[in-house]
Formats: sequence, C-alpha cells, structure tokens
Amino acid sequence: MSNLSDLLPAGASAKQLTFTDSGSGITSKKPVVIESDGDVTQVSETTTSESAGTPAQYSAEQLPTYYGLWAGYDTNVNVHFWSASNASNYYPQFLCATLSGSTFTLQSTTNVLSNDQTGNQMVTCFHPPTNYTMYFVQESEQNYVQALTIASGGASATVQTTASLGIGGYGTKANPVRAVYDEDSEWIVMMMVDVTTKPRLIAVKPSGSPGSTSISVGTSNQIFTDTVKYPDLYYDKSQNKIVAGYTDDNQSNKFYLHEITVNASDGSLSSGTRVVLSSDAQKYSSMVYDENAERGIYVGGSGSADANAYQAMAIQLSSGSFTIGTALAASDFADISTTGGETVRSRGNSSRGRAIIYHPTAKATYFFYRFQAAAYLGAWAITCSGNTLTASTSITTSATTDQRAEIGLSYDPDTEYLGIFSNAYVSSAHSQYFQAFRPAYSTTNLTAQAFVGVADSAISASAAGSIIVQGGTVSGLSSLTAGSKYFVQPDGTFGTSAGSPSVNAGLAISTTSLLLNGDS
Repeated sequence: MSNLSDLLPAGASAKQLTFTDSGSGITSKKPVVIESDGDVTQVSETTTSESAGTPAQYSAEQLPTYYGLWAGYDTNVNVHFWSASNASNYYPQFLCATLSGSTFTLQSTTNVLSNDQTGNQMVTCFHPPTNYTMYFVQESEQNYVQALTIASGGASATVQTTASLGIGGYGTKANPVRAVYDEDSEWIVMMMVDVTTKPRLIAVKPSGSPGSTSISVGTSNQIFTDTVKYPDLYYDKSQNKIVAGYTDDNQSNKFYLHEITVNASDGSLSSGTRVVLSSDAQKYSSMVYDENAERGIYVGGSGSADANAYQAMAIQLSSGSFTIGTALAASDFADISTTGGETVRSRGNSSRGRAIIYHPTAKATYFFYRFQAAAYLGAWAITCSGNTLTASTSITTSATTDQRAEIGLSYDPDTEYLGIFSNAYVSSAHSQYFQAFRPAYSTTNLTAQAFVGVADSAISASAAGSIIVQGGTVSGLSSLTAGSKYFVQPDGTFGTSAGSPSVNAGLAISTTSLLLNGDS
C-alpha cells in the first residue's frame, strides 16, 4: 500500500484523501489503485478466453530421423523463429513467421550452414540486449555459434558472424542441445552432451552492431564425469543462477541438478554439487522456470524405455540448496496418453512429441502431449504454489490433425499466444505444421505499490471523491471475521488468503469494519 497517510495528522477519522476517478466510476467500499497521472481507478480483473488457431502446413516435407525444433520470439521485430533441419539435405535451417490474429504466415527460411551433421544438436536463443538470435550448430565435428539478425517482418535472416566454441563434436544425435539467457550476466549458456557423452556447458555473448558483430566465448565446463543423456537447463530469476540437469546412465537413470554461476566478466562457469531430482528418469526430460512461484518446473519420463509414464516436480533453489516438491504422476494428467513406444524419433514417434513452456501472464507451465483416446495434441496447465504442483484438466489444442512428433514452442508477449511448431503425421504422411494457441488467463490492475485505499462512498466517472487510506477504518462491509487479516483480491474483493499479486489490506476489527494497516 502507498503510505500516503503519513502526510496526514494522526487519527483514524483523518485518514482520507481526495482523488479524482480516472473515468469509469468507483463503487462504494471498493479498493482502488493510483495511476501514473495521479487519478485512481477501481481494482478489477479482466478474463481472456482460450483461443486455438487452426494447424497449418508450412512444409509438405518430412523432417529427418534426428532433428531439432527449438523456437523463440524476437521482441525487437515481433517475429517467431525456430530451428529445423532441411528435409532433403539435412542442412540446419532458421525459419521466421509472423502472427496475425491466430494465424501464422511463414516469412523466410534460411540455410545457415552447408552440412548435414547437426541433426538434433541445434538450438536457438534470443539475446535481448543486442537483438541478436544465437544459433548453436555443428560442422565437420566441431561446434559453432552464429549471431543472426532478423529483418522487419521476418522477411529474411542474416548470419552476421560465426564463432568456434573450441570443443569437439556432440555425443549421440538423439541427445538435444539446450540454451538459455542469463539476465544477470547477459551471457547465453548452452548445454550439451559432448563427444565423450559427458555434460558440458559453455557461455557466449554477442556484441557490436550488424556489420561489426563479435561473439565472446567463455571456457567450457564439463560439470560431471559420468556419461549422461537428456540435458536441460533454465535461468532462476530469484537467485540469478542457471540450473542444469541431466539423466545419469551410470546411476540407474537418476536425474541430477547443478547450480551454475556465470562470471559476468568472462563467461566462465562454476558448478555447485549435484543433487538428485528424480530416481527414475529414463525418458526425455524438460525444465522451465515459473517466475510467479519462483520455482523450476520439471517434466520428464519415467519407467521403462518404451513407456509413457510422466512425472512433474517443482524445484526450489535457495542459497545454493535445492528443495524438490512431491511429484505429479501420469495419473494426475487426465486423458494423457500412457501407451505405445517412443523410440522412433528423437523425442517421440509420429504422434507423441512433447514439450513444455511457461506462460507468464497465465502464470502456468503448459505441457503439450498426446491424448490417450485420440492422436490429437493436448495441453495441461501446471500451476505451482510453494513446492506443490497441480495439473489442470486436459485442453484440446486441435481435434483435426494427428499431432505431433517433435514440438518447438515460443511465447509472444505482445499477443499472449504460444507458437507450436511441429513435425505432424496427417493423412498417413509426415509434414511440418505450425499453430497458435492462447490459454485462458486473467489480468488485474492491482499491485502492492499502486494500492492506495478504499472508496468511502461511490464516486462518479471523472469526479472527485474520498479514499480511505492506510490507518483509516472502512466501515459498512459485511461477513468479515473479526481478528482476521485480509488481503485485496485481484478482482477487487477482500479475502483472508493472499491473491496474486499478494496485497495486504488490513485487519477486521468487527464483522463490518476493516482497519487498513497495509504491510504492518
């Protein structure tokens, strides 16, 4: 709560200020927030409904046996991008698409190298400070990173420069490569399984303008000596650390985590002692960061190598220590597919691709996978409270197309749509599809900083009225529990449990009166 009441003389009756309504009117006894121009408006919540675009084919060709689809969003030119292998010559490609409403349009396809060795070992990652997209690839058994720029509207993509990572080839082609942007150090960290099948990380940082671009490359770090598979990583914003994980072949397929610190001056990496996340991680695993809950979210396969048993867990990192939440099992995901093998493709066969992405406005991680009853692509929203995860009922993203072998996902903060890029199996043939999907979500104008108090009586649109501020007492309410602490809810009501965001209101001093004491 804004502590405007400190400007007033002591005494509850004096804890009021006069404000002007922003133009919509304010109901009596409703909480209000202050706007940038000094006017106030009633706390309210807006709900946006779910929207799924129609899956559309962007290429009739089937992707190779091993390939990577890793997507992202360029916030500078508002373009979705993703990596893939050329279907005929296997060259690594960079594709761009724009979104209008819920419809994607492919704008450009660029071969970034003339080689057929990259396979699944490619990944892209956007670098916000410079607006470069970094593309990790392989050529002649060596690893490289490229800095690309995307033209307006995605009409073309240009490789500005290429730098060697100074390390040998990747391990088995079935193991994906991952990269994430570290907001604190401004380096991008890439994780792979190296040529000795050991977990290795390296950091890169682009600089300069197009035409004079350079890439700084840090020293790589092999973070453990066992042979591993299924590497992944995310950036923990609450701790300013990278969390890296992998399945250890030498330890009965346990999934391990490391805390990774990036040196901002030279990109060197240091690794903390590893801890066990899961004792059974025999299938492909993914991790993302839930910035609302300040937890990592893990989704991975368990059970025998050909089983479809999935588990999900919350990961809390605090001062170098990990706390792991109770796992969700496949049975917690209603209608999810639990049958069939998964050995055909790098991360799934003709209809069992899977991927996860965090949606910051919906405050949920979305897990995309196949339904049990039909070969349609479904989604499940995973929400996190503390270290407890909850899976939603199943969401049908499309009931017309047999989806998907491999899935790449992107998030568009301008429209709130997710981009789904995939190799699909339609009418007994593989081809490449994209689709836009926006989950249902609610937004509020409430923040702890903007909340100033409660309207003493109704205020007409654009009129001035009295607002009870911190230290004052709001009377005329109903059904309060005397002695209980109350919070302002995102929809403008009061409740005894914190909403999101958590905004303190005050203490109920009777069943009808609330003493506004803000954060005290």
